[in-house]
Amino acid sequence: MGEGVTVTPFLRLTGVAGALALVAATAAPSPVASLLEDPAAARAFDYAALRERLGDEQVAALGKALEGTAAARQAAAAGACETEAEAFVRQGLASALQARDAAAWRADWKAANDQRDQLYPASPRTRRCATPRTTSGPCRRAPCGR
Repeated sequence: MGEGVTVTPFLRLTGVAGALALVAATAAPSPVASLLEDPAAARAFDYAALRERLGDEQVAALGKALEGTAAARQAAAAGACETEAEAFVRQGLASALQARDAAAWRADWKAANDQRDQLYPASPRTRRCATPRTTSGPCRRAPCGR
């Protein structure tokens, strides 16, 4: 036998685990993660520009990931519902994918926001359940004091 190192299955597995940990540690954070805590930022974000930068496949993957994490969070807490920020991000990603181009998306998003302002005047002291369809009962959120 030669003087080389024998690679056992354990060493091979350790190497793979180390490589995966390195990839996970260097992976870029989600471009929409910070929006999930800030409804105003989620509403103002340019999802069409994100689509232009990342492409349809990655924007669709972001939408699926958001759906999965929101569903898990809601399932884990009785009475939980989709937050206003989650709704804006989900709707922004989906509508950006459906728009024919960025200019059309921006015009539609502005028109929707203008309508939303007329229908639902903002209240800085309360957080509303953005979409009741995600709950089995009424959303019970207390004023957040922001």
